[in-house]
Amino acid sequence: MFIRIILLLILALALLQMACTEDDENGIVTTLDTIPPAAVTTLGTSDPTGSSITLNWISVGDDEYVGRARVYDIRYSTGTINESNFEQATQALPTPYPRVVGYDETFIVSDLDPETFYYFAIKVADDAINWSGISNIVSSKTHIAGDWIVFNTENSDLLSNKIMDIAFLNSNRYYGTGEGLGHFDGESWTIYTHDDVDNNTIIGNQVNHISIDDIGRLWLGTVVSGVSLFDGVNFTNFNDTTSDLTSNSIRGLQVDNSGNVWIGTSSHGLFKYDNSNWTVYNNSNSNIGSRFISTVNVDNDNNVWIGFSFGGASKYDGVTFTNYDASNGLPSNAVWAIDFDENNNIWFGTENGVAVFDGTSSWTIYNMTNSNIIDNVVISLSVGQNYKWIGTRYGLNRFDGTNWKTITTFNSQLPDNFINVITVDQLGIIYLGTDNGIGIYSNY
Repeated sequence: MFIRIILLLILALALLQMACTEDDENGIVTTLDTIPPAAVTTLGTSDPTGSSITLNWISVGDDEYVGRARVYDIRYSTGTINESNFEQATQALPTPYPRVVGYDETFIVSDLDPETFYYFAIKVADDAINWSGISNIVSSKTHIAGDWIVFNTENSDLLSNKIMDIAFLNSNRYYGTGEGLGHFDGESWTIYTHDDVDNNTIIGNQVNHISIDDIGRLWLGTVVSGVSLFDGVNFTNFNDTTSDLTSNSIRGLQVDNSGNVWIGTSSHGLFKYDNSNWTVYNNSNSNIGSRFISTVNVDNDNNVWIGFSFGGASKYDGVTFTNYDASNGLPSNAVWAIDFDENNNIWFGTENGVAVFDGTSSWTIYNMTNSNIIDNVVISLSVGQNYKWIGTRYGLNRFDGTNWKTITTFNSQLPDNFINVITVDQLGIIYLGTDNGIGIYSNY
């Protein structure tokens, strides 16, 4: 039966060819090709960036769905396209040479404006310049301006896509993940994981804090295992059995300008390690705001700022703790992130938006009721001179002091909307640790 169908098709094509011939003045029979390619009906879009959109379709033939067509005419416009205005739309060049019928075709339309809707259509011609009808019309919106690089377990040696902290040492990038410490030198990856047999390994795999001291050593805090010191070769580990650190649940870690290591724990207070001795600050021996610590940072004057999961925040100047909570300025007693701008203002990421404190008496609050911040729960902060970067559960905000820009998985190549950490390098490139990999954002 199948052979019979093939023979009938061959016969039909032969009859069609005979019907499309004529004698020229010399009596030579020539074939007139009057059958155009079929119209593309499978046009689609994918992979938008800030300046390009990728088109995808299945190739048609020279004579409808037979053979190989000659040329594509790809058009795009910010207004809808139809048969009557097709040629007025912008032509995308250079177009690919059509493949044999039935193959997947791909073409990237470049030099587009960011955050703009575009419409796309295609026509196809054969060797006799018979043009197909217009394709199905598709549209897509370009992303926000900027270039992205994404690292995850599929395209790198990372063992986990949960990125909890990021730190830089010269050209080296260190990533605290749910499955060890990742190191990328620009060419290759090294992953450090815990080994119960080998003592010279990181103390635990869930690395949630990285701080680098002035001699290039990495101090690593873990979720449930304690602290590791890594000098590039050897690990020295601290936990509740090998040191005076009485909690293994680390929620903040920062090295100050004098080389002291400040460690915040989930319920045992704040610890100071001067590379010889341990000192603990909790509610029984100090007026620290709470023993339930969520974040630790150190300002340029070597003041230690501590955020609490409930209890607000404290500033420690080496002698006295000064406490801030919802009764004297903060919009919430849950503080998840602290950073400092070029004017020495303190920025707090809280459960109810961002609070900016001038250090003396003035507070400014940004939340969903008075700004375009995407979410009130602020998990991470990086406040530079030009832009303030604010990480939330539902995406990233960029704030220039007046205007807010929202960056999510819907309008960018951000790998996930849950932003655990934001770090900015000296070139202004943004490194984002998310629950689904690393997003590196530049040229914005």
